[in-house]
Amino acid sequence: RLRLAREAASIGIFDFDLLTGRRQWDDQVRRIWGYPEGTVMTSELMRAGIHPEDLPRNDAARNELLARGTDGTAEVEYRVRRNDNG
Repeated sequence: RLRLAREAASIGIFDFDLLTGRRQWDDQVRRIWGYPEGTVMTSELMRAGIHPEDLPRNDAARNELLARGTDGTAEVEYRVRRNDNG
């Protein structure tokens, strides 16, 4: 059911481990960001895709998680500038 709901809503999922730098993006997230399937997502690509006005909010959430020094999650909302069409 979850898979069907994700497909119907065109929702993608990604995980990012701040401590290891490990990222897991599904192909739907790559499509949303304007990258082809299989693209290895890096910090540089991700930052380039976040609207400049939203970078401070993204950075603040990252810094808060790092300061905690424990496992945690964050919800951050930001606009995406697609790689393929801006």
